[in-house]
Amino acid sequence: MRQINVLLIEDDDDDAALISHYLGMPGEGGGVFNLKRADRLASGCKLLAQERFDAVLLDLMLPGGVGIEAFLKVREQKPDAAVVVLTGLKDESLALKAVGLGAQDYLVKGTIDDRVLKRALRYAIERARLLGKIQTLLARDADGKLVVDSRNLVRYANAAAETALGRGPRELLDRPFSLEAPAEGRSSVKIHGADGSDRLIEMTAVPIDWEEAPARLVTLRDVTELRRVELMREEVRERMNLIELKNEFMASVSHDLRNPLTTVKTALQSLRDGMVGPMTAPQARFVELAYRNVERQIRIINNVLDLSRLQSGRLKPESKPVALAQALDETSQAYQLLPGAPKLDVQLAADLPDLVTDPDLLGRLLANLLDNAERYARSKVVVRAFASEHEGRPAIEVSVSDDGPGLSEQQLSRLFTRYVQASRAPGTGYKGAGLGLAISKEIVTALGGKIWADSLPGKGARFHFVLPASTEPSSATTSQALKH
Repeated sequence: MRQINVLLIEDDDDDAALISHYLGMPGEGGGVFNLKRADRLASGCKLLAQERFDAVLLDLMLPGGVGIEAFLKVREQKPDAAVVVLTGLKDESLALKAVGLGAQDYLVKGTIDDRVLKRALRYAIERARLLGKIQTLLARDADGKLVVDSRNLVRYANAAAETALGRGPRELLDRPFSLEAPAEGRSSVKIHGADGSDRLIEMTAVPIDWEEAPARLVTLRDVTELRRVELMREEVRERMNLIELKNEFMASVSHDLRNPLTTVKTALQSLRDGMVGPMTAPQARFVELAYRNVERQIRIINNVLDLSRLQSGRLKPESKPVALAQALDETSQAYQLLPGAPKLDVQLAADLPDLVTDPDLLGRLLANLLDNAERYARSKVVVRAFASEHEGRPAIEVSVSDDGPGLSEQQLSRLFTRYVQASRAPGTGYKGAGLGLAISKEIVTALGGKIWADSLPGKGARFHFVLPASTEPSSATTSQALKH
């Protein structure tokens, strides 16, 4: 059976004997009361410091402490003690004040019996236990909690409040509250920390009663990081809007430029083909030069339009089975038409599955990588493909390599950035706008794959991409390597 330890602080022997008798009587509720008595306030506080008690019965009229002073001294010695005060009929108002200051209950001498006394002690212990839980929750609350009385003095502060304000209990309790908290409602204030950083504190105040007097419960929440995240989100939204506006502007301008350039290209082609009569050799050279430059400008404009559509999400890729061998064959035919193109060696693993992808975007991706390799290769471009995995699903990995000068680590890190080009030997291939590889990355991302590159200076560069593959057998035979 549980033992309930009770400290009685009472100077009257008769009252003490009666209480001891009541607590020793058998009754309902369970538990055995173990009573220890002190006849002076000082000796009672000493016992509280030395031993553990479940409850305290405190007479408010004691030598060394009369009235509320006696209760406050006990609370100072043991703040979480379950205290039941004892008083006479004429001092009942004093007992009520003690309850307002934190006593669990009060009993009027001469009106109690064993049941009333035991019930009051059990209730006091339970209320103190529940209050202790509440105080633990407040102490562990991530938000700062303070009680500020009508004189603007801090009467209570939890650990989070001390952290938020950068002050300890001695610097807060019973001192003026330094922040301008509203009487009710919400406000924000900046606090300059000891480390030199500024923190934004949100304060919420609600009116409460504290020790029988009006006060405010002030909640402090550090919203510095939250506000920083909100500002970052707003900045990202603004940047996305600017990117969208820029993409729309570039698409509009590119479209308006492409139409007249197409007309100029058609006219130059007619001149070059002799459809308007023969030309002298110098005239033919100038027409050829103009034709190549118009082609280059159209290619750049098409790249800008493609990149804009990919980045804005307006281009929605298809997803259907595509035979890689067929797509490579079509792309390599166009590659072979390039004047002075290096030898192309295509090596495909046996029994490759179909890709599940967009055929037009795949063709553009292969063309971009072959075009890039052709501009840097000395004598040969090699394309290899084999079955692989990507994010735990069947895939095909394709590599396009050249035997050119290769790339440095710094160049590799910026390779797929818009308008970035690796240096090339003068007179080799056309000079683009640095969009081909950026478009390639956007295409691979849109198709649910991955692209990367590796290289060693002087030993060529190799570009890899992985795209999802079908689990069904391929619709085209890829068992032998294609040689061009």
